Amino acid sequence: KQKKMSKTELYLDQLKASHPSIGPKVDILADLYSKKLWHQLSQAVEDFISTVPFQGQGSLVSFYDGFINDFATRMNRLHLATIAVRVSENYSDLAQSRTFCEKVIDIVKDEPQAVIYIRARISFILMDQGNFKEAKLLIRELKETLDEMPRAEPIVHSIVTKVAMHYHRIQGTPSEFYKNALAFLNYTPQEKISKEECESVVFQLALAACISQDVYNFGELLSLPSVRTLVDSPHNWLYQLIVAFNTGSIEHYAKLTVEFAPQMNEQPALLNSKLVMEQKIMLCALIELLFHRPPSERQLSFESISQAVKCPVDHVELLLMKAMSLNLIRGVIDQVDEIVDVSWVKPRVLQNEQIKTLSDRLGDWAKTVEETSKFVEKSTQEIVV
Repeated sequence: KQKKMSKTELYLDQLKASHPSIGPKVDILADLYSKKLWHQLSQAVEDFISTVPFQGQGSLVSFYDGFINDFATRMNRLHLATIAVRVSENYSDLAQSRTFCEKVIDIVKDEPQAVIYIRARISFILMDQGNFKEAKLLIRELKETLDEMPRAEPIVHSIVTKVAMHYHRIQGTPSEFYKNALAFLNYTPQEKISKEECESVVFQLALAACISQDVYNFGELLSLPSVRTLVDSPHNWLYQLIVAFNTGSIEHYAKLTVEFAPQMNEQPALLNSKLVMEQKIMLCALIELLFHRPPSERQLSFESISQAVKCPVDHVELLLMKAMSLNLIRGVIDQVDEIVDVSWVKPRVLQNEQIKTLSDRLGDWAKTVEETSKFVEKSTQEIVV
């Protein structure tokens, strides 16, 4: 006598019949399900959802209700959370999407990372509903909880930084957007981000770097592989702008602002931040000037700074005070003699040319140490004699 098919097996049979092209994939799921290999089935379901094009709203919801729901409590909690977030995005009604997320949270409540992952999705839903106040509080809570964990999976960091990035982009807070977008790209493998999303995030990230009054470490941005997507795109000008800031090249910056004025004027963020960017390039030029000087030669006159950063001498003191307030440099300003003695410059990520400069300086330092050592040795011999 043939064994009667369960509702779950019947669903898979119907799915295979209605979509013959995915028949072999469905057979794999059915085989693992019948053998109760829950761990392998969890992974197979993730692969299935990632590779099978579910057409239309509700189709992925039906797959969850007809198949996954049967063994959801047996799945790896974080695997279930990632799948549940994908399913929740397939709901046409935001309230139903949130209700679904909360039901799954009840299943994964014994795994904090899985709970964080799904609650991050709820933050997206809140923003889609226009409830930014509650979204802000939830995002803050998620970040604090995540920070207190001794260790968390990259995908959990990825979704939390992604939702924070999304929030700050909408709110127009470039410094916070930059920090979270940079973290999102660092935590998320490039192959896990669609080409369109990657290009969009990188473009917005580069804009934020230009206008943020807190971002001066452009080497950190340029070291990201994904930033290279700007090079061979219509936004190459933005990549060149980042390079100009990184090298503190006022000449390159001025040339770009003239040559690509139409493209820059199309970006309200840049258009409304011209004064911020002008001050930023001068500060970057100051940092680069100090970087090329050995620590023993960092006493500079206002006049030499004025020539380097292309600003009037009577503006130099304000520029130095701004650099100190941003903790870019430390030192003492002598207003009477119009000189500054810089004792410290904020470390930053260096590009190849800057590393070469540093290497040359280290070579000069090593040579000086060797000469000093020989002098001391010779003097000591004379004293002994």
